[in-house]
Amino acid sequence: RAESQAESQPASEAAPVDGATSPWAARLAAGGASLAALALYVATLAQGITWAHDGADSGELLAAAVSNGVPHPPGYPLYILILQGWLWLTSIIFPASDLAWRGNLFSATCAALSVGVTVLVLSYVLREERWNWLWALLAGLAWAVSPLLWSQALITEVYALHALFVTLLGWALICKDGRPRWLAPILIVGMGHHLTFLLLMPAVFYFLWSESTLEPGRRFA
Repeated sequence: RAESQAESQPASEAAPVDGATSPWAARLAAGGASLAALALYVATLAQGITWAHDGADSGELLAAAVSNGVPHPPGYPLYILILQGWLWLTSIIFPASDLAWRGNLFSATCAALSVGVTVLVLSYVLREERWNWLWALLAGLAWAVSPLLWSQALITEVYALHALFVTLLGWALICKDGRPRWLAPILIVGMGHHLTFLLLMPAVFYFLWSESTLEPGRRFA
């Protein structure tokens, strides 16, 4: 009887492999990785505007945010809008803090969130492996301390938010099967943030095409 029930049970609802006992394990690992990354970034955060880590645009981006201006092309409209809201919110939470430090903290937060999303995606990819959440956690922490992400998490720049959108794109494609209600908003905001997001479109179309070819009856909506 147990075997017949297991055969009739959908693959998505099948009993998890030992060591990946619950989706909550992956969620807790993702949350822990994000908090650990954020703690690391805050501890090493630039205290103001700096030329380190190729941060030549930090002053320009902050000036555009506080003056409703437009930075160098393509202008990064979404980033400036979000940064303005962030600077207003953190001015209430940290009223005596430096403006540039709060801008740097925004990058740290975006980078830390990208680490958590990475853990979620890899936990899903490795869902049939023992201790999938642990391997995903290790990979996420490796991403957190990679020189590229770490350097951009410490300064006011557009790339930490870009990293977050890229990881969210992977989450929508892999964990949500590329369903338009998840994929479309991420594509829209990603392209509204940085035009290099367009370079990912061929990979997105290929992924959707290959998945629909392998599973002709698959629904993406």
